[in-house]
Amino acid sequence: MELRLSNLAKTYPASGIRKMFDLAAGYDDVIALTLGEPNFETPAYIKEAAKKALDENYTHYAPNAGLPVLREAIAKRYQKSHWAGYKAENVIVTVGALEGLTLGMLALLNPGDEILVPDPGFANYYGQAKIVGAVPVPVPAHEENGFNMTAADIEKCITPKTKAIIVNSPCNPTGAVMSEADVRAIAEVVKKHNLWVFSDEPYDAIVYDGVKAFSMAEIDEVRDHVVILNSFSKTYAMTGWRVGFLLMSDAAYIKEMAKLNEGLVSCVSSFSQVAAAEALSSNECVKSMVADYTRLGDNSGVTVQCERPCVALTDIDWRNQLAGIAGSIVFIDEGMEDLPSECFASAVGESDNYYVIFTRSELSYLPYSINEVYKIKTSGKYHSLVPMYKEGVARKSK
Repeated sequence: MELRLSNLAKTYPASGIRKMFDLAAGYDDVIALTLGEPNFETPAYIKEAAKKALDENYTHYAPNAGLPVLREAIAKRYQKSHWAGYKAENVIVTVGALEGLTLGMLALLNPGDEILVPDPGFANYYGQAKIVGAVPVPVPAHEENGFNMTAADIEKCITPKTKAIIVNSPCNPTGAVMSEADVRAIAEVVKKHNLWVFSDEPYDAIVYDGVKAFSMAEIDEVRDHVVILNSFSKTYAMTGWRVGFLLMSDAAYIKEMAKLNEGLVSCVSSFSQVAAAEALSSNECVKSMVADYTRLGDNSGVTVQCERPCVALTDIDWRNQLAGIAGSIVFIDEGMEDLPSECFASAVGESDNYYVIFTRSELSYLPYSINEVYKIKTSGKYHSLVPMYKEGVARKSK
């Protein structure tokens, strides 16, 4: 019997990562590097705050825009890092950054509007645009530019229908971080064409070697154009809690988004919001996690062939062309043809054999560390990772 699906459901792009996740579950000899999980459990003080909130009966509906305690905590954080003028009224709490992106698109874009997305970039950008009827237009992020979009490349992609652009720095999946100069150059294009900017910043705290993630929201002249998206998933190892947020300098937009949020998810669970507010009370766990990622990278013993934080493999001859960062490695598995080979980008570099994987360094719950997988691979006992950008599967050879 044919399913009576809407056109959206029929054409919505399936997640390549989730497909790999499902396929990996079918093997008992698999090392799964599928979903992008931090290499840590949620810190104890955050879990204790959630337990306390449950005992205090934070089990009811929350306001559409979020609990005041969390909105205020988020605003205070951004007053220090982005702009002193942010207040609780400039914040809406969302079900992860992804719902924030959907909400922002629903509020600011109309069907047929074009939105520029980085390529390679987060695959879900395309699906979110499709939900609201917008048209995603890829902007190439070339290797020679550190896998970053440039103002010149963005300008080439703009048409009379272009209404917005997604800026993701640090980038998922490449890990590329835009310099302040590059962000300011793109801001000039934003001003010229009066574009909205969805600044997707979930990895802003996970940077290395003294690099600082610079946000376009720090630029006075274009702040009113910028929609900040972030979450607690990566920074505080809270992926399953599904707590994110969106900020805009004009609180009137937040009020309209809160109205829309009622029809989407109503609100984020109350006890999760209390726990997230407590998470922001300290940055020590974040420093500790980043330090551990750095330690693993420095001790990985894997050759780095491009500047951090990108990893790349430019040749099928992986024995000589292996590159990695923070202990992560790049393998290509030509034998697993049922897995998607490209879901993060339509074109990377100039070669079909160019793939990037940026995964955690060492997974404590796996039977092997990444370096051990590398050693096993070189001895021919393992297939390599599937050709994917951010996550993959390593499977034993039969």
